[in-house]
Amino acid sequence: MKTDSVMFLLGAGASVDATIPMAIQMLEKIEDLIRDDEDLQNLYFYLKSAILYQRGLEGDFNTKVGVEDLLGVIEELSQKHRNRLYPFVGAWSPHLINVAKSDFSNIKKLDHLIRSNLVDWVQPKNGSRAGSYFQKLENFRREYGKSISVFTLNYDLLVERNLVQLGCLVETGFDESDKWNASRFERNEYDNVNFYVYKLHGSIDWERELDERDDCLKKRENPVKNPDLIFGVNNKLNSGDPYLFYVHELRRHTLENATKLIFVIGYSFSDQYINKLLSQALRSDSTKRIINVSPDADSRNGEIITELRLEQNPSAIVPLSTTAKEFFENKLTVELCQNNFVVGSDTPF
Repeated sequence: MKTDSVMFLLGAGASVDATIPMAIQMLEKIEDLIRDDEDLQNLYFYLKSAILYQRGLEGDFNTKVGVEDLLGVIEELSQKHRNRLYPFVGAWSPHLINVAKSDFSNIKKLDHLIRSNLVDWVQPKNGSRAGSYFQKLENFRREYGKSISVFTLNYDLLVERNLVQLGCLVETGFDESDKWNASRFERNEYDNVNFYVYKLHGSIDWERELDERDDCLKKRENPVKNPDLIFGVNNKLNSGDPYLFYVHELRRHTLENATKLIFVIGYSFSDQYINKLLSQALRSDSTKRIINVSPDADSRNGEIITELRLEQNPSAIVPLSTTAKEFFENKLTVELCQNNFVVGSDTPF
């Protein structure tokens, strides 16, 4: 059995069983926080309406707004005249100025309110034990091979902490001085790493240190007040390392000839840059398969096939309608991989 034929991509739904709210549920928490603040309420209503309006122009009247959508817009607006599109826009909307205030102080206030609570929202009430089902990844790895690559869109610490508790060697890209170093992901036949974890959007225990010459990303022992996270499609595509490196690694892993099964767990297929990478991989090799693990996998299968432009190869998406907890605890096996491997290609099993 080859050790590079299976990879994992985790979305927010992978952590729901550990009591971490989804992006849409976080928006409900924001609404509770601003219930008694008329200024922030008016700004929030305007921003949410604008997001829905823009989607409507593209014919999307179904996708709900999540906390990342809101923070992405806030980040763009926070740039004010530094936004590269500003010279092409005649003026800010009068209503935006009214609700944000002329100095955009309400934008900053709402941004701070959300970010200061976000760290708490992505920490389970009973600690990492709530995500103990991630430990089943180690059972699979022992049967499967030497190491496994796990790409995650989540900011929480459930995967790495649960695997470390089992004694697994988990590489997250930080050296002995807790500084991020891309070379940590270079592999050779002598290393003993069990899991390589790529946190595509950041982590609540990452902090960026800035000085006059450079900046560096450091990993802290515990979550920090202002963690290094990214929001919004443009930022996800244009940010520097480690984010550009992680996107490159995701592209490389999905396109590798050896990669045959991509387990996608709890991902909503709402990030366009992720979808493009997945589509490119499956369209370039008809023997690759995505095992889509989600409670609504069956009902959304046609929609996802269309989103990834796989109408000519619809069998490339294999829906598995179940929760992440049930999947890891009872369904993730080498046999499942064997059953979904395309007969006739160079079998990795």
